[in-house]
Parts: sequence; structure tokens; C-alpha cells
Amino acid sequence: MRAIIAELTMILKSPAKILKIITNEVSELKEKYGDERRTKVVGAAVEAVADEDLIPEEDAIVTVSGGGYIKRVRQTRSKSSGAAARDLSVLMSPTKISLSQFFSAKTHDNVLFFTDRGRVFQTKVYEIPAATRTSKGKAIQNFLELPADENVNAIVNYSAKGEKRKYLMMVTRQGIMKKTPLEDFTNIRRTGIIAISLKKGDHLKWARLTDGSSEAVLATRQGQSIRFSEKQARPMGRTAAGVRAIKLEEKTER
Repeated sequence: MRAIIAELTMILKSPAKILKIITNEVSELKEKYGDERRTKVVGAAVEAVADEDLIPEEDAIVTVSGGGYIKRVRQTRSKSSGAAARDLSVLMSPTKISLSQFFSAKTHDNVLFFTDRGRVFQTKVYEIPAATRTSKGKAIQNFLELPADENVNAIVNYSAKGEKRKYLMMVTRQGIMKKTPLEDFTNIRRTGIIAISLKKGDHLKWARLTDGSSEAVLATRQGQSIRFSEKQARPMGRTAAGVRAIKLEEKTER
């Protein structure tokens, strides 16, 4: 035992002997296992990160004023429904800003803008300009880059995930109606696409999401109306003109 201790002590005191032992052991390993690399260095797969992935999903209220200005206001979850209603009542006050449309949504939801010319534009809620509760917002014509003589008549928002309503129903000023699958309105280019082909002098006035089995009621300002099952309206392609839903007299207001 003393001889082993003396030998090890001598080795530890000599860097040259330590290096020689390491060299011999490495040579023995090389002879036993070879020099081929057994491990592989693999680069980690990095998935592309979309802009949407960096934006938190939050509750928001989107408003469009009577003057054609759009904005997005953050809605905190801590607010009660009464507090949210008071916020909207301030916006709707005659001394403030009158509203033509408003809806609550998630920032990742999709929004479809339908114009009187039968075109549709698409954005995400988070792309709508954020603003304070009492500020005007941004002109919707500039936001969507619309010509001065083209106006947004209908806005539809829906969840990007798990949306149960599968159809869009549209009605024109002349009483023409069309039902089109919602999936036909995905990946809309920035300049918009045709939502319905219109006859000369007609304008798209109304658009809503449906589940395919709802009851539809169309009414005129003169108090005439018609009711029918949505199942009676067969789905049509995006560029179709639709069918007559209600026959209007020449002077009847739609």
C-alpha cells in the first residue's frame, strides 16, 4: 500500500508523467473503439414566428362612428358589463361621437368589411387602429384604402378558431339575397375581393353570419316583410349574383 501511495505521489508531482498517462489511456481507447464519431450534432428546428404570435389575445371593443371613423379600444376583463355599457354610452352621447356600429371581439379575431359595391376586405382585430375611449379614430376609407365613392355598409367579425356559423348571408338594396360559405372568404388580398356580383344600380346593404338553419326576416321601411327558412336558400359561389328574396315596388324604401 505504501508503495502505491509513493508512486501516485510521484506522479502527481510530475506534470510530464500525468500527460504521458493521459496519452496512453486515450491511445488505448482509440484502439478499442476506433476514431469514428458516434455522436451527431443536429441543429434545433426553428419554426417561423408570425406577427400574430407576438400579439397577446385580448378583449377589445371596435367602434365605427357615424362620420366613418374606426378604432379599437381595449376592454379589461375586470370591467363589469355595466361599466362597459357606461363606456359605450359616453361614445354614443350626442355631445360626443355617435356610433353607427360597434362589437366586442378578441384581438386575433377576423373582421370582414363589406362595401356598397359588393366587395369585401379582411383584417384582424389587432390591425384596427388602437385609440382612447373618447378619441375619433381613423377614417375607415383610409384604413381600407377605399375610393371616396365606395362605402362600408356592413361589418362582420368572427373567431379565427372554432367558429360555428358557417355561412354569410347578404342582401342588396333591390332585395337580392345570397348565402355563401364562410370558407370562401379566407385569405382575402389587401385590395379586397368580390363578395357578390351586383346588377347596375344595386348596392350591397347588409351581411350577417348564419349557422345554415336560421330563420330570415326581411323588412322594408313601409312595413312589408317576408320570413323564410335559411335552408331554402342554397349556398352560392362568391361571385354569384344571388336570387330575389323580396319583390319591391318601384318607390319602396329598402
